[in-house]
Amino acid sequence: MKNFLSGLRGKTLLLLFIVFTALAQTSCHPKIHGGPPTHHASTWLNWNYIFKEGTDSATRQATIAQITGAISNVRSAKSADSANPNGGVAGATRQIAIHPLTSYLSTYLGRVIRASNGYALDNTQVHFCSCHDTLLWNVTADLNIGGSGQSTPAPPPPPSPGASGGSVAVVDSNGSVSSPSAVPPVLGTGLVGFNGSPEVSGKVVLGIIDSGIDSTLFDKNIFQKLFAPDGSGKINFVQGASAAAYQDGDPVRHGSAVAAIALNAFYTQAQADGRQELPRLLVIRALDDHGMGSTLSVSCALSYAIRHKVSLINASLGYWNARNAVIDHYLQQSAKSGIPVVAAAGNDPRNHTPSVCGVAIDAHNLLRPGNMFFPACQSIDPQYCIISVTGLSNPILPCRYQNFSSRYVSIGVVNKSNSCCGFSLPFINSSYVLDGSSFATPVISGQLGYKILKDGPRANTTAYMQLLQPQKTPTGLVTWDGQYITY
Repeated sequence: MKNFLSGLRGKTLLLLFIVFTALAQTSCHPKIHGGPPTHHASTWLNWNYIFKEGTDSATRQATIAQITGAISNVRSAKSADSANPNGGVAGATRQIAIHPLTSYLSTYLGRVIRASNGYALDNTQVHFCSCHDTLLWNVTADLNIGGSGQSTPAPPPPPSPGASGGSVAVVDSNGSVSSPSAVPPVLGTGLVGFNGSPEVSGKVVLGIIDSGIDSTLFDKNIFQKLFAPDGSGKINFVQGASAAAYQDGDPVRHGSAVAAIALNAFYTQAQADGRQELPRLLVIRALDDHGMGSTLSVSCALSYAIRHKVSLINASLGYWNARNAVIDHYLQQSAKSGIPVVAAAGNDPRNHTPSVCGVAIDAHNLLRPGNMFFPACQSIDPQYCIISVTGLSNPILPCRYQNFSSRYVSIGVVNKSNSCCGFSLPFINSSYVLDGSSFATPVISGQLGYKILKDGPRANTTAYMQLLQPQKTPTGLVTWDGQYITY
């Protein structure tokens, strides 16, 4: 990520920078003098923006300056007058108050903050993903409230894109995204390897958006072959670290496990056809060491995967109940590019006991309005190309804790190769198994990746599901048409 100010170029943009800096010095960092201390809420406003395709650099920079200036000049009359009794800040506020964003935010704050307490937005910062996508950016701002006894209000949803200028295509809040994984088991000492003499094929690239990858968990001879030789195969989009910080530090090595399962599922299919081939990987770190990411980090990852023309994307992650317009933008782009997104159906957040093999259907885990997990639940919408995946104890019984639905879940994985609903890996202590839809998902990604290698890509979700050739059960439907595969 890089700060917007470091990207300014040219005399015109330098002038914008000078003007914006002057505004920042007088109005972006207000101090309410006298009276009780202020209450400071860090990163109160956190929005993601996407410019329209074809927007030139000068327009992008000018629009960013306008938006950040409008946000930074949001303040109550009390805070403006207190910050500059001579009227300098108040005058600046009156001049910029006609901007729709300033009016929108000021009106909202005026309703939710007591009149006796002044307020101001400050510390406005802008970040980009990387040079790979200059249309997507993020803006944050802190909230300062004067007086005491005032709780921090929830930030408002972002207004329509038009309120920010004609060059903005999409705007939405920067929310949390997480991996639906269970309590982490203890790591073992084994390495992921493959029998025979596997060769890596560059004809199929599996994009893994997750917590990165730990190179020490894989056989060295295999690991060094899995990625593009130009160095583009491993990248980080978790904010606060460099692009090269792709190392998986999740306690269970979530991203590494997902990659290993996908590779194994692919290789098992290849061996059944008498071939010894593995796919190339594109590992994108969008989740931190706690399995947490953001709309921005996942959107950056989707954009990067699409631009690098992956064959499919594995997304063992998601978020509950509120679709996000920015992520949706990139999901639609992946569909237009014919790239399927294989997404986890999600899990019950309750603690998982050793008994994960289902013995009865738990209605608590039924995906339905009010209990929706995205992007998996977008699998039914034809404008996307999403295959949602869950684990099954048997064709009509979901694994305990894992979400299911005959409407929203595309396919189930009946896991017979390890233990019911659990996955064993060389680097996981033999006393434990990995459970959750996170680990059923890469089984489908691996198998579908091999089908793409063998038979070519398809145009939509229906065609990719046909390519998988799932089995079906006529009764007790817990996925689309009772579709499942046995692994």
